[in-house]
Amino acid sequence: MAGFLTTTGAVLLNGLALLGMAFILSRGFPWLRTWPGRQRTLLLSVAFSAMTIGSMMLSFPMGEGFIGDLRNVVIAVAAIVGGPVAALVAAAAAAVYRVSLGGQSATAVFGIAVVTGLAIGFARTNLARTPRNLAVLGVVAAIANAILLPLAAVFFSTTTLDQSARIGATFFSYTVLIYPIGIVVIGGLLKGEQRRADDEADLKTRNSSLSLHAARDQGVFQSSSVAMGWVDLESGRFIEANPQYARFTGYSEAELLTMRFDELAAPEDREKDFATIKPLQTGELVSLTDEKRYLRKDGSVVWALRGRRGRRERRPALRLRDAAGRHRAQAGARGNRSSRLARVPDWPFQPAGVPYRARRRDGQPAAG
Repeated sequence: MAGFLTTTGAVLLNGLALLGMAFILSRGFPWLRTWPGRQRTLLLSVAFSAMTIGSMMLSFPMGEGFIGDLRNVVIAVAAIVGGPVAALVAAAAAAVYRVSLGGQSATAVFGIAVVTGLAIGFARTNLARTPRNLAVLGVVAAIANAILLPLAAVFFSTTTLDQSARIGATFFSYTVLIYPIGIVVIGGLLKGEQRRADDEADLKTRNSSLSLHAARDQGVFQSSSVAMGWVDLESGRFIEANPQYARFTGYSEAELLTMRFDELAAPEDREKDFATIKPLQTGELVSLTDEKRYLRKDGSVVWALRGRRGRRERRPALRLRDAAGRHRAQAGARGNRSSRLARVPDWPFQPAGVPYRARRRDGQPAAG
């Protein structure tokens, strides 16, 4: 009983030491993520080699003249987290250290090779790294060692078959629990932290890309010679307006942000004007082009071709083009000068050519 308690305490100490080393390694994953692939693999290989040797330095008795450790757990985790190269490097470090200790090292090296092969085989499959699959890997490694190690002991040493059978039974009684638990806990911890570090790095990359696109879009928005404005489709209020839009309406950008877009319509057109955004609100249409009479701050009325896009488009909600010239020509042809059409000085837009155009979400023109 005392021997069992001593061994159990030694196993727990070894496991806690590995957990501590794994935790320290997991804190370095964000830093490792910044290194190129080969260098990152090399650094992981060194880390797992250190963990392997650390576990072997805290070995525990498993029977008369027979000691154990958690090196095979570390090698399996190295294959899962760091890949085949990390597992091979950790296995090589374990083998070299075991040979340096002397004794029946050939049998121990054979056991290391068996677990390394199983772990690399598992890592190269498409099996999910779920706790159940990791536990199965641990059980298979325990069974393989329990069967093959006694046979290797008979072949490489003077151990009898009866002694080898007892060694195998003792080995299996410990490893059938230690291996699955160790691989699930340590492997799950490191794999989860590695995935989190990768997700955070990808998120930073995406945010940087979005920020760059936003900066570019904002630069185009502010410097464009086209009058543009962002409008909240729910309330109709301006979110942003560029200098050309302010120039067209006669209102300052600050004044526009306190207004709704239909307040810029002629009084008799306002109710109809606000109703035109309903198809954009519902998603029935993604874009809409029509002509509108704009009431400027000085009281003058000017026609403009207005292009609008809904919430699914990454473009300004409103775009304006001067249509006063065409309407002036039409009014002159009819001999009707009653409509007051203000012309914006040096307005850079071409006359409107289409009175109304709408596009559905599938890209086809809307009916009517």
